[in-house]
Amino acid sequence: MNDAKKNKAFRIALMTVGIIFVLGMAYGSGMRAQVHKLQKKNEEVKTARRDLRLSQMDLRTSQALAQQLEARRQVALALNELDKRNFGAAQERLAESALRLETVQKANENALAAKPQQPALSIADLTSFASEIKQIDLVATPDTGAQRERLLALAAQMDAELGKAVPKPEAEFASITVPPPTLNDVPQVPGNDVTKN
Repeated sequence: MNDAKKNKAFRIALMTVGIIFVLGMAYGSGMRAQVHKLQKKNEEVKTARRDLRLSQMDLRTSQALAQQLEARRQVALALNELDKRNFGAAQERLAESALRLETVQKANENALAAKPQQPALSIADLTSFASEIKQIDLVATPDTGAQRERLLALAAQMDAELGKAVPKPEAEFASITVPPPTLNDVPQVPGNDVTKN
């Protein structure tokens, strides 16, 4: 009987070790599968972060270029006001133009100071125009010819610089590769399963 008890205990121990071994193998293979999924998710996150960074850089450049174009528009509006002999309004337009150019310059400097490895904005170099515009003092005179010529020369110089940065008419816009959200992108809560058709 003693041998029967030993055999039974041995079989139970052997079955326990076998079950633990099988469970360990199942757990290990499941973890290996999860590692591959985790590596794939990590790559997807890296790609998404890179795409987001590129999008942010494109947005920053577009915003800066829009500010520069608006600064140029303000010079044109100043010319219109000068032609109407609204010298105060024309001076205000020039101040607005200089402020917009300074805003772009400061934003670019701050971005470069925060992250020196970050590329500079690929926009027109209009940094010298802000100080030049600030020096213009429109005076109420019957003959505005000299002041008008100065503003026209400034506008032509700005146009030449902006022409280098503004995309050509035949340039293609960047295609949007991210599909718009669908109802399936809504977080699933009980009773909100729209995947069932």
